Amino acid sequence: MCVGAPGKAYVTPTVTLVVPTTAATPAPIPTDIAAGTTKYCGQYYQALPGNYCNMIVIKFGLTMDDFLFLNTAINANCSNLFAYESYCVQPVGDSTCSLILIVIIIDILSSQHIHWEAWS
Repeated sequence: MCVGAPGKAYVTPTVTLVVPTTAATPAPIPTDIAAGTTKYCGQYYQALPGNYCNMIVIKFGLTMDDFLFLNTAINANCSNLFAYESYCVQPVGDSTCSLILIVIIIDILSSQHIHWEAWS
């Protein structure tokens, strides 16, 4: 005859949600920036051995789509995330639309060797 449930009582785990944020200004560009990573970024993260995309997006409160948008050289299955390279993990600005436009403009100006700060 049992007097109670076997084992320890279940304790509901505490859930900590990461609220995505945006930066008001770009962070300094690291020397180890990964190819295809936007240079108009609020925060960079240097990937370490054992890191993978899902871990990074959870850590920084991003969606996978946003992470891939900010780091365009990473493929859809994230098999080319490299340790000791820095990736953008925080957009600059308050909306995806403005981010898209700014990234496109800066990438165009950068490819033409035009100093973009003169346009701001």
